[in-house]
Amino acid sequence: MPSIQTRTLEIFYEEGGPSYGSPILLLHGWPDTARGWNPIAKLLQAQGYRTIAPYLRGTLPTKFLSHGTPRFAAGVALAQDAIDLADALITIDAIGCQKDIIERIVAGGGDCVIAVKDNQPKLATAIQEFFLAHLERDMEDLRYRCHETRDEGHGRIDERSYYLAKVPRDFAATREWPGVKAIGYAVRITEHADGTGSDEVRYYLSSRHLSGKRFGEAVRGHWGIESMHWVLDVNFREDDSRTRERTLGNNLSWLRRFAVTLLKRHPAKDSLRGKMISCGLDTDFLTEVLSLQHV
Repeated sequence: MPSIQTRTLEIFYEEGGPSYGSPILLLHGWPDTARGWNPIAKLLQAQGYRTIAPYLRGTLPTKFLSHGTPRFAAGVALAQDAIDLADALITIDAIGCQKDIIERIVAGGGDCVIAVKDNQPKLATAIQEFFLAHLERDMEDLRYRCHETRDEGHGRIDERSYYLAKVPRDFAATREWPGVKAIGYAVRITEHADGTGSDEVRYYLSSRHLSGKRFGEAVRGHWGIESMHWVLDVNFREDDSRTRERTLGNNLSWLRRFAVTLLKRHPAKDSLRGKMISCGLDTDFLTEVLSLQHV
């Protein structure tokens, strides 16, 4: 069983699903254990998510590193344990591409991969011009790390390429972004079943010079999160929710994601929205979705 040492604990955890999948941290209550999540974890893994279920403090085999550490399990302590476990690698959309956020992450011992868009025009232009200049020379004089993938499914073929290079000495934005150690870009080329094609290019900052594969996993996981956000907003109007109580909001968010997983697993050839309507009109269909019949 894998484990990771934090400042106070050696935390053991159950893990499953593809390494590039969007990560979901499953926290158990008392007196349950991490294995209590197994039925739900399998559903999430089948949908391409990476699940991590730690054994929280006070639950074997997780153990304290020092006999002098206070044995309490208040919410703040459990939250800190979860943060410490999270491999300290964070992916944030362009809205989070701010200097102070990167500085706080790095100062806290973490690392980050952050998408750069038009909210930081000078930075986005500098990264774009850097890679375009080297692409014109076929990247011959650039030391970089790369990773490529090819996926088929849902009536399309996706080819993805990820490139990461150390921040050059003459990079214009180095002084303004001292915590950044590498810059990269990701290309996704999609071929649809009708013969049409599309492409997308995104640029990134990284506080660590990762391997090409690890950089790709971070970017791919973030794309998966954005896709889930789009599904939740379109079908459940999540962005319009006016829930203000934190616990209730978290519970509703989890239920929406679980509902999406159940609907996707039903084999009916219909859109997610269509399946939701069928559940409202046909109690037999609703029973099939909830009980995972015909799956």
